[in-house]
Amino acid sequence: MSEVIKHVVAPDGQTRVTIHRRADGRFEFSYDKFYVDEIPEYNHHMEYWAPGQLSGIFDTAETAIREASVDFPWVSDLKNEGGS
Repeated sequence: MSEVIKHVVAPDGQTRVTIHRRADGRFEFSYDKFYVDEIPEYNHHMEYWAPGQLSGIFDTAETAIREASVDFPWVSDLKNEGGS
Protein backbone atom coordinates (compact mmCIF):
# COMPACT_ATOMS: atom_id res chain seq x y z
CA MET A 1 0.00 0.00 0.00
CA SER A 2 1.30 3.46 -0.80
CA GLU A 3 0.81 6.81 0.94
CA VAL A 4 -0.21 9.91 -1.03
CA ILE A 5 2.43 12.63 -0.58
CA LYS A 6 1.20 15.22 -3.08
CA HIS A 7 -1.89 15.30 -5.26
CA VAL A 8 -2.33 18.10 -7.80
CA VAL A 9 -4.78 18.78 -10.60
CA ALA A 10 -3.76 20.68 -13.73
CA PRO A 11 -5.09 24.23 -14.11
CA ASP A 12 -7.40 23.01 -16.90
CA GLY A 13 -8.80 20.25 -14.64
CA GLN A 14 -8.09 17.51 -17.20
CA THR A 15 -5.03 15.81 -15.66
CA ARG A 16 -4.04 14.99 -12.10
CA VAL A 17 -0.71 13.78 -10.76
CA THR A 18 -0.19 11.94 -7.50
CA ILE A 19 3.16 11.45 -5.77
CA HIS A 20 3.21 8.23 -3.71
CA ARG A 21 5.50 6.92 -0.97
CA ARG A 22 5.77 3.19 -1.57
CA ALA A 23 5.74 0.58 1.19
CA ASP A 24 9.52 0.19 0.75
CA GLY A 25 10.05 3.93 1.48
CA ARG A 26 10.83 4.95 -2.08
CA PHE A 27 8.66 7.21 -4.25
CA GLU A 28 6.81 7.18 -7.57
CA PHE A 29 4.17 9.22 -9.35
CA SER A 30 1.10 8.38 -11.36
CA TYR A 31 -1.20 10.47 -13.52
CA ASP A 32 -4.85 10.26 -14.48
CA LYS A 33 -6.85 11.92 -17.28
CA PHE A 34 -10.41 13.21 -16.88
CA TYR A 35 -12.99 12.14 -19.45
CA VAL A 36 -16.65 12.82 -20.12
CA ASP A 37 -18.48 10.29 -22.27
CA GLU A 38 -21.86 11.23 -23.67
CA ILE A 39 -24.53 8.52 -23.84
CA PRO A 40 -27.21 10.17 -26.01
CA GLU A 41 -29.57 7.19 -26.15
CA TYR A 42 -30.02 7.55 -22.37
CA ASN A 43 -29.69 11.35 -22.27
CA HIS A 44 -26.81 10.84 -19.84
CA HIS A 45 -23.09 11.33 -19.54
CA MET A 46 -20.36 9.66 -17.51
CA GLU A 47 -17.45 11.52 -15.92
CA TYR A 48 -14.40 9.56 -14.81
CA TRP A 49 -10.65 9.59 -14.23
CA ALA A 50 -8.72 7.05 -16.30
CA PRO A 51 -5.27 6.00 -15.06
CA GLY A 52 -2.16 6.70 -17.10
CA GLN A 53 1.24 5.13 -16.68
CA LEU A 54 3.11 4.75 -13.41
CA SER A 55 6.54 6.37 -13.24
CA GLY A 56 9.87 4.89 -12.34
CA ILE A 57 11.00 4.57 -8.72
CA PHE A 58 12.84 7.40 -6.95
CA ASP A 59 14.79 7.71 -3.69
CA THR A 60 13.15 10.99 -2.60
CA ALA A 61 9.79 12.73 -2.99
CA GLU A 62 11.64 15.78 -4.34
CA THR A 63 13.13 13.70 -7.14
CA ALA A 64 9.72 12.22 -7.99
CA ILE A 65 8.20 15.72 -8.09
CA ARG A 66 11.05 17.02 -10.25
CA GLU A 67 10.65 14.11 -12.68
CA ALA A 68 6.86 14.53 -12.80
CA SER A 69 7.44 18.22 -13.58
CA VAL A 70 9.26 17.27 -16.79
CA ASP A 71 5.99 16.05 -18.33
CA PHE A 72 3.63 18.08 -16.14
CA PRO A 73 5.30 21.47 -15.41
CA TRP A 74 2.44 22.66 -13.22
CA VAL A 75 3.17 19.94 -10.61
CA SER A 76 5.94 21.94 -8.96
CA ASP A 77 3.99 25.22 -9.26
CA LEU A 78 0.86 24.24 -7.36
CA LYS A 79 0.16 23.80 -3.65
CA ASN A 80 -0.70 20.41 -2.19
CA GLU A 81 -4.27 19.39 -2.81
CA GLY A 82 -4.23 16.35 -0.60
CA GLY A 83 -1.91 13.96 1.11
CA SER A 84 0.38 14.94 3.93
